[in-house]
Amino acid sequence: MSSNYSVLCLSHDPAIIVHDPGFNRPQQAEAAIRDGIAGHEHCNLVIGRYSYPLIELGCPRSADLPRDLRPAVVRCYHGSTEWIDKDWLLLLAGVRA
Repeated sequence: MSSNYSVLCLSHDPAIIVHDPGFNRPQQAEAAIRDGIAGHEHCNLVIGRYSYPLIELGCPRSADLPRDLRPAVVRCYHGSTEWIDKDWLLLLAGVRA
């Protein structure tokens, strides 16, 4: 099953896709975040993996980001993109409600 990857901005409510069209590899979405997305330089960005519908969210690797962007763009620090299944997010959202 093929997937595509889009960059999502969580600084908007609701979150919006900020890079269209989607990418066919997660590394392309990581590179787009690293290179900066116009209008979202200081936003909290994640990667959405779609195999329509959304199936996973990825917190992008922070190692390649400039230090001045890390606190705004990525709130956690890790050496590779960390992925979480959307079902876990739905469970967490249900518990929080």
